[in-house]
Amino acid sequence: MNLTPEHPDFCDAALKTSLRALGAWIFRGDASSITMADLKRLHCAALAPGIFTGRSKAFSAKTQQRFLQLQARDLAQQQTMLQIARSFAENRIHCCPVKGADLAARIYPSGALRPRSDLDILVPQKNLKQAIDLLRQAGWQQPYHYVNANHEADMFRNHICLELHHKLPNFAEKEMANVWQNTIETTPYCHHLSPEFNLLMLFQHASAHRWHSDSLLPDCGFLLKKEGKPDWRKIHAAAKEMHLYDPALLFRALGDFFPAEMMPRKTFPETACVAFRRLLFEQPTGDGSSQALAMEDADRFSRQWWKARLHGLRPSVIRYATGNPHGHYQKLCRDYFAINGKKFLAFLGDVKKIYRKDLPVKNPEEKEIEKFLLPEESEK
Repeated sequence: MNLTPEHPDFCDAALKTSLRALGAWIFRGDASSITMADLKRLHCAALAPGIFTGRSKAFSAKTQQRFLQLQARDLAQQQTMLQIARSFAENRIHCCPVKGADLAARIYPSGALRPRSDLDILVPQKNLKQAIDLLRQAGWQQPYHYVNANHEADMFRNHICLELHHKLPNFAEKEMANVWQNTIETTPYCHHLSPEFNLLMLFQHASAHRWHSDSLLPDCGFLLKKEGKPDWRKIHAAAKEMHLYDPALLFRALGDFFPAEMMPRKTFPETACVAFRRLLFEQPTGDGSSQALAMEDADRFSRQWWKARLHGLRPSVIRYATGNPHGHYQKLCRDYFAINGKKFLAFLGDVKKIYRKDLPVKNPEEKEIEKFLLPEESEK
C-alpha cells in the first residue's frame, strides 16, 4: 500500500524506512540507501560527515572540513581522557568513563562520529575528594559552584569540560556498589560498563531528556555491533531491582533498526511501539527552550516539577548562564532579576494559555507508555 503524506501512518512508515537504512549502515556497513533526510528524521545528523564524505564532490568539501574539525576535537578529548586515567591509576583511584567519554573511542568506527560537549567520568564516592584534588593540581579549574545530584560542578582545562560523577543519572546512590560490580576493567583502575549496564544507563539518560537524545540510537547500535547480544535476563532483573526503565520497549519499538537476534523475548502492543517511536523522534514543538518544554511537560505542577523550577532560580544558575563565576555582585543582581523576571512573565503567559487550553500537555501518551517501561508494572 502506498501511503500519501496525508495518511496518519505515513510518518511512521517513513520512520521505519529511515531506521532500516541506518541499521544497514551500522550493523552491516551498507550506506547505499541512507540519505540526509533519514538522518534528520532520526535526529542523527551528526553522523553525516562519517557517512557522506567522499560520496559526492559537491557534498564532500563541506562535510570533510567539518569532519576534520571533529577529529581534532575528538583527539584532544581522547588524549585528555588518557591523561586523567593514568593519573588516577597512579594514585589507585578507580574510574569509569561513561557516555561519549567511553563510547567514542571504544565502539565507534571513528570517535569524531560521537559528538560530546564534555567528558563524563565516574569515580567511587570515597575517592571523590582525592580525585578533585588531583585534577586541580593538574590545572583543572572549577569556576562555578553548584549542587548536582549526579556529578560535581564542571571543571575546565584547555577548553575541555569535565563532569566528575559519583553516580549515574537516575540511578539511586545506594545502587552504585552494584553498578561498580558490573564494570569491566579495561586497564588497571580504568573500567567501562558492561553492555547490560551501558544499555540501562543510556536509556535512563535519554528518559531524563524527554527522549530527545541525538546519540541514543547510534550508541546502542555500535555498542551491540561490538559486544553482541546483551543478557536480557540480567537487564530485566537489574531494572526491576533498581526501579529503572527497562530498555526492552526501545528494541521492540525499533525492530526495523535492531537485528532480530538482538531482541528481548518480551513483546509489547503495536500501539505502544508506535507511540514510543513518536516520543523518540517527534520534532519539538514551541521554541525548543527548556522553559517551553517544562510548561508542556506531562507532570507540570507536580512536586518534582516545582522543585526543578525553583532549582533553576538559584544565583549559581545565573552565574553559569552569564559567564560570571566570581564576584561582580552588581552584575549578578542585574542578571538575576532580568533573567528570572523574563521567566516569571513567560510563566504567567503560559498559565494563561493553559487556562484557555491553548497550551495542552505535550505527549499525553507518556503516562500510558510508562507502564511498559517500568518492570513492576509490565509484570502485573
